[in-house]
Amino acid sequence: LRFARFNALLNGISDDRIKTVKADLISGKLLPQQQYVDVMTGIWNRPNFTDSCDSDEADLLETLMRLELPDESQSAFDIILANPPFIPVPPSQHINNQDGSNPKHMHLSDSITKRYGLFSSGGASGEDVLQSIMIMSSTLIRKDGGLLAIVSEFMNPPTVNGEIDASYHTDDFKLLEKIERWWSLGSSNSYDSRDPTLAEGNGILFTNQYPVSAATYATRRADNKAEFGTWFHHMESEQIHSVSPGLMFVGMHDMERHLKDTKKSRLGRGQLSLSHQIVPKTESGSIWTPSNMNAIAFTSKKW
Repeated sequence: LRFARFNALLNGISDDRIKTVKADLISGKLLPQQQYVDVMTGIWNRPNFTDSCDSDEADLLETLMRLELPDESQSAFDIILANPPFIPVPPSQHINNQDGSNPKHMHLSDSITKRYGLFSSGGASGEDVLQSIMIMSSTLIRKDGGLLAIVSEFMNPPTVNGEIDASYHTDDFKLLEKIERWWSLGSSNSYDSRDPTLAEGNGILFTNQYPVSAATYATRRADNKAEFGTWFHHMESEQIHSVSPGLMFVGMHDMERHLKDTKKSRLGRGQLSLSHQIVPKTESGSIWTPSNMNAIAFTSKKW
């Protein structure tokens, strides 16, 4: 968070325009931030929003809704950008043999957990943080023109484009349905008394033409053959068959215009309609590769 504020200063944004909040996205609670002294100036770091909170157990969503914004008529965020931890890390296990020692695979699991830790772990499924972001965004995002943009790895992505291929298997779009369901879960957590409904949006998920298999993914994450077994068996237990890097964009409806064409029975549900688009394979790399101009041109045309 300190680097985020430093980066803002490098880009000409004054410190008084930045608010940082340290929190656990999965539990939805704020976390205390450590004070530090700048080694060059000897000055304590400036208080941020978390530092001024009364309780470390304060609710994150409620805290974000109470942020002081320049335009008081807008209580929501215009843009939400996220690059959440996404690796499906095998959980650390503490099981002892009868002689008190740990089985070998337990040591491997502990080693993997320590290596990836909080920096890149998305929980056992790889989706814990992504799920929390989707749930909160449906409440926090501006309902008339807001934008949510996420870069992440996605588990079991569709292998076809639903809008052009009617022969897909029903399992192909379970990921999209799951993300849409997460969005709707924010309905019981809306703290905005001025507008307690959730945002309604249309979105698109871009993934690679050829996602990697669980075996290939396990090979890339493991440092040795024994770790490969731990990774692969864990992904099997989580029913992760393939993984793809991806980009997801969700744009909010213009609610004033949208209300004219929507039945009242649908209002307030916070519906998200998510489609999927495969990015064709090229020699330039994956959808994430900055120099992959083909992918940039393709996604720009579709979104």
